[in-house]
Amino acid sequence: MLFKKRNATGKIAVVLIDMQVRFVPNVREDRKPSLIDSQKKILAYCAEHDVPVCIVEFAGYGETISDLHEILKKIPRTKIVEKYEDDAFSNPELKQTLSTWGVNTLLLMGINADYCVKKTAASAIQNKFRILTAPSLISGQRKHSKDDSIEWYAANGTVVEDALSVIV
Repeated sequence: MLFKKRNATGKIAVVLIDMQVRFVPNVREDRKPSLIDSQKKILAYCAEHDVPVCIVEFAGYGETISDLHEILKKIPRTKIVEKYEDDAFSNPELKQTLSTWGVNTLLLMGINADYCVKKTAASAIQNKFRILTAPSLISGQRKHSKDDSIEWYAANGTVVEDALSVIV
């Protein structure tokens, strides 16, 4: 179980980025159902095993979609952080929350993989966090790159092929 392995060397938190009502409709249609399903599985694990989740929402783009919001209510430790730029660390509340939780590894999920998720990941690394993701947990919009910058994530962190391998 990857969560347990990660927790042996440090604590992990999930950072859910921009899965909001005004962004999700623009996700590539071939990716949307599997993206949401994979994220729901991770969040269900977090609810069952008290893995903290930071929900990042871009100001003015609505709440996190209801499919995920219902599961988020069941997670003991959650925090919503609002941002005004692509990089979620532009709001110091994100780093403060993660530090309070004592985490050093971030499982990144969300949209837009080439922009908001990637800029947040780069800042996470600068702030001494390890990053982890899976192709099934991040996506871009229809006009974004088809590879979702996976090579960048692999070069700068850990990429697992299947989201289920993260929780099983």
